[in-house]
Amino acid sequence: MSSTWDPMRKAGAAARQMLIAAAAQEWGVDASTCNAAQGAVMHASSQRRLSYGELAGRASKLAVPADPPLKPAKDYKLVGLGWPGSTRPAKVKGAAEFGIDVRIPNMKYALLARCPVIGGKVGSFDDSDAKKIAGVSFVGKIGDSAVAVVADSVWVAMQGRTALKIQWTRVQMPV
Repeated sequence: MSSTWDPMRKAGAAARQMLIAAAAQEWGVDASTCNAAQGAVMHASSQRRLSYGELAGRASKLAVPADPPLKPAKDYKLVGLGWPGSTRPAKVKGAAEFGIDVRIPNMKYALLARCPVIGGKVGSFDDSDAKKIAGVSFVGKIGDSAVAVVADSVWVAMQGRTALKIQWTRVQMPV
């Protein structure tokens, strides 16, 4: 968090300013008369309120402010507060369990072979060698740009992915 503190503050401030500007445009009022809080922008004198979700489309079309005003530390509502039931001690000791740590009987593991070029697609693939590997239970195209290998372990899925022969097609990206 320490390395991203300032960039995240600036991103949040820019988003807040853009949401306020979008609401002000919608209502035909000056942005300085609007306030953002608790997931919405409010116009105090008229009691109008629009959620961030309602404003996101319009706000996304606005220019991103270069140097938005940052929220003063005295106005923080969550930063610096303790969090009840913190998992920090378990994480520090290496005892915390995460979703990736879960193991269930007969669990399968999937790995994707993804197109190495942005916008590229699977042209064709030969999965015959991958399917010969003991423990591989499925090989198939996932969407336009990836092929999945499902197996009994991550190691076997990696071997199956390595055995795939994929022809990728390039797609011209719009400029």
